[in-house]
Amino acid sequence: MSQVSRRIIKKNIAQKIDKLLLDSLNISSHGKMSSEFLDDLLTPTEKIMLTKRLAIAYLLLKGYPYQVINQTLKVSNPTIRTIALILQYKGRGLRYTIDKLLKVEKWRNFFEELGDLAVELVGMAPGSNWKSTKSYLHRREILKQSPL
Repeated sequence: MSQVSRRIIKKNIAQKIDKLLLDSLNISSHGKMSSEFLDDLLTPTEKIMLTKRLAIAYLLLKGYPYQVINQTLKVSNPTIRTIALILQYKGRGLRYTIDKLLKVEKWRNFFEELGDLAVELVGMAPGSNWKSTKSYLHRREILKQSPL
């Protein structure tokens, strides 16, 4: 687990380094650079911790029960409860970000379903390769079953 020094820094310095982090995230928030920035800044363990917390919040907001989240992400119920409490009492930034992700996902799902429908209708036309069409639809069904 990550450790924080017991030595307290001055409040104004803490505010400045918080701003430095936020400005750095804003600057590097484009494409591959954001991934490289986070890889440089975080240890693999810290990155896993953050991504699991984000995934927990995402699944909670999508309405998945604790047991599914626990089994999917291999996290404890107290960890899930901690994120649920953050979302319930203060997580405005987290909720805003995930709501935006869910809106993007909603549109992506709409177009994927439209594409699936087109494949079902057009892919089964005379002379088409029905075996590859069925295979594609089967893979899509498997992907839909996973919470993430």
